[in-house]
Parts: sequence; structure tokens; C-alpha cells
Amino acid sequence: MRISFLEIEGNKYPLCFSLATSEMITEKYKNIEMMKKNLNDKNFPIHRKINIVCDVLAALMKSGCDYYNILNKQKYDNAPIDQNGKLTALKSEQLKYCIGMDKESISNIVNKIDECITNGQRKNIGASAKGKKKRGKYFKG
Repeated sequence: MRISFLEIEGNKYPLCFSLATSEMITEKYKNIEMMKKNLNDKNFPIHRKINIVCDVLAALMKSGCDYYNILNKQKYDNAPIDQNGKLTALKSEQLKYCIGMDKESISNIVNKIDECITNGQRKNIGASAKGKKKRGKYFKG
């Protein structure tokens, strides 16, 4: 799984584009391409962009934190850890209090979301003939 990180107020949140994140985006915004189009459309209402940014960022954070917690990954410096030692994501409404309203802040977060989704969609699938007669072929897509 490819993980990106975003620092907010001194905490370094893991972002992960997983099946759960993809499902949330498609349920709420039809598809990823439509969501990206709306975020990059200069005429799309800013209050709706903020909702998309916060919803998607919260979903990416939740997937990243869940990934670390489920697989008991090594914790890192400035991780958002709760009293039980688990990584905790911010919710969409909480993010609205933590993200600056300036265009640069929003643009940086939109770029980070785009980076995370793009990295998460990359395919790296390999197959080999284990236990069978080797044919000398390896497929990578």
C-alpha cells in the first residue's frame, strides 16, 4: 500500500487511497474523475469545494490510520496517536477548523489529495510460477 503524509498542526497524518476510500468517493461524488474536475473547476462554488476537500481528506486519513492500526505498523514521529496507542484520523468537520482558508492552503491540500489518489491507483501486479516448472516469464502490469 502506498502511503502519503500530510502535516497539520504538528501531527503527521498518513493518507492512503484504499478500496474503502474509493467506495466513499464513488458513493458521494459519482466517480474520481468528476470529483477532480469539480475541485479544479474555477467556477465550482468554493463552499462545495471545501466540503469535497474535507470529505476526501478525512477518508484518506481514516484509511491511512486504519492501515497502520490493522497491520500494527511501526509508529513514527509526530503520529496522531490516541491514549490507546492507535493512530486517529480527523473527521471532515474537524478538518474545517484545521485548514486555512487561503488559496495556497487549499491548493496544497488538493495537490496532496491528487498525489495520494494517483499513487494509490498505480498498478504493480506480478505473477510467477511457484512450485511449477519455470517458464522464465514474469508478468508486470
